[in-house]
Amino acid sequence: MIITVSYAKDEAFKEAQAEPVHENESHIDDNSITDQPVAKQTEITKVVSDLDQNSTVKEQVAIINFIDVDNDGNSITSSGILNGKPGESINDLYSTENPLKIIARAGYHVVFNNFDKKGTVQRFNDNALMPPVFTIGVSKKAKSTDALDKDATKKD
Repeated sequence: MIITVSYAKDEAFKEAQAEPVHENESHIDDNSITDQPVAKQTEITKVVSDLDQNSTVKEQVAIINFIDVDNDGNSITSSGILNGKPGESINDLYSTENPLKIIARAGYHVVFNNFDKKGTVQRFNDNALMPPVFTIGVSKKAKSTDALDKDATKKD
């Protein structure tokens, strides 16, 4: 964020004449808003800019959907909207363990799961227009991708 200050004298706006200022040189005249050296002004502008960037870090969202692949991908349940800062771990905020246990008791098994990947920590991104959406497909009929892989290796 850059702060712009206008200086008015005698209740009429006067536009300051731009004069070159060398680093570490003070610039003082009737229309001056500061008598700080240019290097100090640059430092203050950088600090204000850094503060503005840090204060505008907005929370992002992520969603984990559980769908029934036997029923045209209809939703069984969802994590709901999860909120976090860019780069924060979604795995620390939400676990699929309990929903998957309940779904398994209902006779479903996992066909695919793009959230719980071994060795992968899912994180919030910094794109509010395209939040991470994870899908876990479950079925009472279809084989899981692991079972399909095992069947394929048996035939070889």
